[in-house]
Amino acid sequence: GKSSLLRSIRWFFEGGDLELEDISGHDEDRTASVEMTFVELNQADREAFRSYVVNDSLTLWRSYSIADKQKLSGKGRAYLPFESIRAIEGKRDRRTAYRQLREDEPGLNLPAATSADAADEAMDAWEAQNPDRLQDSTKTANHLFGFVGAGKLAGRFDFVLVPAGSDPSSESQDGRG
Repeated sequence: GKSSLLRSIRWFFEGGDLELEDISGHDEDRTASVEMTFVELNQADREAFRSYVVNDSLTLWRSYSIADKQKLSGKGRAYLPFESIRAIEGKRDRRTAYRQLREDEPGLNLPAATSADAADEAMDAWEAQNPDRLQDSTKTANHLFGFVGAGKLAGRFDFVLVPAGSDPSSESQDGRG
């Protein structure tokens, strides 16, 4: 049990594909998931994770299935019409959906965006300026783990697995050879 717990925490932070043996019941249709909730966030944490902080905690999870591979998600606050745009995988289609929302909802005062990345930045900025219009949501969190961009999670929390050794005194001595 202890080793499985530590291995799951390590997988949460480091990721990687799992084997069928790692999934309960060795069932190809099941999903393995590890969820972590971080509490007692400081101001820098709250700023780094902005829309993922709900009730002063940060909840993220990594899931894996044979069919879908890894997915990284988090509980957060979002303007729900933006979430349907963010869920679109093709950049061209995502940019088109953003333009359509901009035309349909001129009261949002969204800026023009010439790319999907610019649209993502505009939606993030709008949410930061309009926290009263956000609702609880499940959001993709790939960028927090470093798959896209800098990886905010690695910069805020460190996980180091130190395995138990059979002879700690001999393993802790430093010297030549």
